Amino acid sequence: MARAIFLLVLGIPPVTVLVVAALRFRAGRWRSLAGWRKTPEMPSDVRNAVYGFLPGAASILFIFLSMAFYATGSDGLASGMTALAAISFILSMRFSRKPPEWLKPDWVREEESKWKGDNAENEQIYRDTLFDRVIDGVMILLTVVTLGAAVVSMISG
Repeated sequence: MARAIFLLVLGIPPVTVLVVAALRFRAGRWRSLAGWRKTPEMPSDVRNAVYGFLPGAASILFIFLSMAFYATGSDGLASGMTALAAISFILSMRFSRKPPEWLKPDWVREEESKWKGDNAENEQIYRDTLFDRVIDGVMILLTVVTLGAAVVSMISG
């Protein structure tokens, strides 16, 4: 039980940092986190990384919960938390690659309407390429295989 509590306490700082950063960005307080958005030379997951913070925090939380449940002998709950961690991680990757409009704060939508409309070339630069989609697929496959192996390891003891 002490190990489970230790694992949960260990997971609090990274989850807190990501949640606070995402909420402050959404409120418009940390607009500097969006500084890369207008830089087409940067990969899309770098330009939009802030949109993956909340699902990334959930993924980290689920991983630490999974380890804590495993430490207490609750293998079924640990497996469920690992599955939720995989789903959250995949969402984090997807939102970092191309965030949905509903996830963007109003101030970001206003800024984007100003600078995207100025140049039709921007629309082409910020589109997903085949390479982006292949990288997404590889990352999803690696995530599912890795976390699946963790679940199998937990279940088999």
